[in-house]
Amino acid sequence: MNPRRRSLIYLLLSFFSLVIGFSLGFIVDPMMLARMGSLTVLFGVMSEYSLLKFELSNLYQKLASSTDTVKSPSIWHQKKGYVSHVLVVAGTITWGFGDLVIISLVSLINA
Repeated sequence: MNPRRRSLIYLLLSFFSLVIGFSLGFIVDPMMLARMGSLTVLFGVMSEYSLLKFELSNLYQKLASSTDTVKSPSIWHQKKGYVSHVLVVAGTITWGFGDLVIISLVSLINA
């Protein structure tokens, strides 16, 4: 998928998470706004990450075309980027919905 399109999709998901959060906050429970707020942040960060990866890819391509050697980030840097991305996703979902997971697990254990 085109990185620009992916970034736009993440931005739209972020916006709709916020709108849905406000709606659910008024209709269902005010805590739903906070829960959906975590998804708003998650999709916003994912959009920014996608844009950054796209710009760095363009930069490395331009550097490689100006010299005879191949330029790219180190493998260690790439792995740290992927781990960071996974931790942002896991942490944000835990931030918004972690208490529901714990409550569900406790109720399963006690049942």
